[in-house]
Amino acid sequence: MANKTILSIDFDFFVREKLEWDWGHRESPLFIETIWPIRASTMLAKGLDFAAEAGIIGKPSELISDLENQKWKFRKDFKLSIAESHSSAYYSLKGKKNLEIINIDAHHDISYGQTDSLSCGNWIYRLALEGSVKKVTIVYPEWRKEQNFDYPSDEVLSDLRNLGVEVDIVYGIQSVEPKTVSEVFIARSGAWVPPWTDNDFMDFISTWIFKANNCFIYTYESLEQFRRKFNLEEVKKCAEETKKHLEEMKELHPGKIFI
Repeated sequence: MANKTILSIDFDFFVREKLEWDWGHRESPLFIETIWPIRASTMLAKGLDFAAEAGIIGKPSELISDLENQKWKFRKDFKLSIAESHSSAYYSLKGKKNLEIINIDAHHDISYGQTDSLSCGNWIYRLALEGSVKKVTIVYPEWRKEQNFDYPSDEVLSDLRNLGVEVDIVYGIQSVEPKTVSEVFIARSGAWVPPWTDNDFMDFISTWIFKANNCFIYTYESLEQFRRKFNLEEVKKCAEETKKHLEEMKELHPGKIFI
């Protein structure tokens, strides 16, 4: 039986994260919503442009045309699913067989050592354990080449191969042989993707909704709920207060480094 191609896209593929930021991540309201204005104001206080430092890389909304120019095809009845967490892909694909997963993602999502409960970091491994997966291709963004601290461990790769799953790892979608896609799954991953890119995300999913004949939504009741609140004026005000406080601390403690 021929493999069924699943195109899984995490929007963090288009948002570079630098190792030196040492940002924590967890799929919770704190990391999806609350922490981002604090990070933005801290960057501004340092004199950094947060939108440039942690902004969009490339042109997400052109992904469909890029794929089609590379001779990718989509079944007329292909299923489109959109979710906050990539873990929802497990529920979308559970029980299906002979899957070939093309995972366009800044993270491999196979397993990071924790497998006792489902997470955005092990949904592929969970499907493999259940015999659903025949092949996985991890497509990292080109910017990962600079400092790829996400590469799957030898143990994880060995586990998948022992389960009969072929694994391939590449950089850039142009490195993947064109496929005929049966399903598309899109995760926003707001714990890794800042709210100042939400308009880009909405534009991105609109191109896929236009392409598909159907759309399943996980996590929220409507697509508009993917758009988070982000008050730029409040962020600027907080940055000025932080900058002023830092200057005062430097005067009180000369020679010390703050932030």
